[in-house]
Amino acid sequence: SKEVPFTYIPPKCHVISIDSFNCGARGLIIGVTFAEESGENFLNIYCNYGDNVPEFHERDLENLAYTFKSFALTFTPFQLTHRKVKRCNDDSSRSVFILLGDDKFHVYSQISDDVEFIEDEIKDYFVELVVCESVPTYLEIYAVDQTTRVTAVGYANGKICLFLVDCTTNTIIKSWKIQHSSIISQLVLYPDNRNQKDEYANFMLVVASTREEAVVYSDVLNLGFEKPVILRSSGDGDCVTCCAVGRDNCDGTIEIVIGTYDQRILLYKNFSTPIVEPSWVKHFAHPVLKTELCDITGDYITELIVFTTKGIHILQRNLHNVLNVYKNVLKSITYACCDETNK
Repeated sequence: SKEVPFTYIPPKCHVISIDSFNCGARGLIIGVTFAEESGENFLNIYCNYGDNVPEFHERDLENLAYTFKSFALTFTPFQLTHRKVKRCNDDSSRSVFILLGDDKFHVYSQISDDVEFIEDEIKDYFVELVVCESVPTYLEIYAVDQTTRVTAVGYANGKICLFLVDCTTNTIIKSWKIQHSSIISQLVLYPDNRNQKDEYANFMLVVASTREEAVVYSDVLNLGFEKPVILRSSGDGDCVTCCAVGRDNCDGTIEIVIGTYDQRILLYKNFSTPIVEPSWVKHFAHPVLKTELCDITGDYITELIVFTTKGIHILQRNLHNVLNVYKNVLKSITYACCDETNK
């Protein structure tokens, strides 16, 4: 690993959010929002505006750190994310940054690959984000297919809005709303439709809110918010800060991880009942800010990454259990091959 200092990010500033995506022709593009000690807020977008970058190398990252466009923000920035989307009356799709502010949603785009980013009209990209119910605190967008997307928005007043949107016409097909009692800290949309012919079936929405227990809404695209599952004990301590959803490599079941500011990680499985107890709870030495379930080692087994106020922790699965699963699978394949040979 190598530390690369990005230009014009003061050493004493507060980094609020960061996001990145690969543009293909321009390579890696990085967005950073930060607040200076003076109280001024900025968004820096680092992008290689030179020749096309067929492959990304470490030296490109060093050059990227000096090529940026800075936006002075007149609002307080929150989450920074990105999505590939078509602009109205435009046939081609491109990735844009979406920035949540204390006033509204902001979108930053490139008209073409060789020009700088500009702030564009949100209505030309995301019709569902034009109206704000309150201060937006979290945005989750999931592409169901090439023509449809699901958008979930959480607000500071506890309201959650869910939209099913036609991407080709940028129109809202259907929408749902529900009111929670505290700030929405994170939302996760997760499809459990592996064995379903209906692509909208069993789409779950996990809701983490700061001062109440986390909730899972099952089959939201068909039932809306009518089928909640309470994640017991998640709100017993301090603020619920984050959540993550993935699938257990050993048994294939969905698992949900909840992180809290009182230094806990709670894992939940089996969401067939209205109230679910945690399968296990782990305590850390510092408050938990973010959790992710992903395969960072490339061995097809997901790890749990936990971001705390003092560092990053990586938790691996019980390798003995994983080994037993692989042995059983290998044994089944061997028996199947033997049966086929005997025929």
